[in-house]
Amino acid sequence: MPIAIADTVFTTAENESTRLFALLIAVSAKKKSKKLAVEKGKLMEVKINREIRNYTEAMFFGLSLRQFIFSICACGVAVGLYFVLKPYVGTETVSWMCVLGAAPFAALGFIKYNGMTAEKFIAAWFKSEFMTPKKLVFHSTNTYYELMKPSMEKLEKEAMKSND
Repeated sequence: MPIAIADTVFTTAENESTRLFALLIAVSAKKKSKKLAVEKGKLMEVKINREIRNYTEAMFFGLSLRQFIFSICACGVAVGLYFVLKPYVGTETVSWMCVLGAAPFAALGFIKYNGMTAEKFIAAWFKSEFMTPKKLVFHSTNTYYELMKPSMEKLEKEAMKSND
C-alpha cells in the first residue's frame, strides 16, 4: 500500500518537498529496487538494502572509515618496511616483504566472518582456543537409579540374608 501511494504522490507532485516525502515512503517500504518516475519518460531507480545492518557508509574513496584507516596503516607498514629493509636485501625481495607485511593490516579492515569484524573474530578464536578448557568430561547422572538405590540395596541385603 505505501508503494502505490508513494508512486501516485511522486508522479503527480509539483514541488520538490512532496517528491522527497514520496521517495522516503518508497525507501521505508523495504523493497530491493524501486523505479520512480522523475519526469515524463525518465525513471529514477533507488537501491535499498533489504537488511539495514548490512548498510555501510562510504566515507573516503568508496571505503568505510574502518577500511580507510586500515588501508592507511597497510600503506604505512609497507613504506616503513621498504625503507628499513632496502639497504639489506634486493628490490624484488623488499617488494615481497612489503606485500606480506601490509597484507594483515589490509585484511583486518575488510574481513568479516559470521558478522564479526576481524578483531572480534580473533578475540573469539583466542578465547575458544586458549581460555576455555580443551578436555570436556561428561558425567552422566541417572536420577532414577539414585532415587531407587536405597531400596535396591535393601532388597539385595534381604536376598543375601535369605541365601545364608
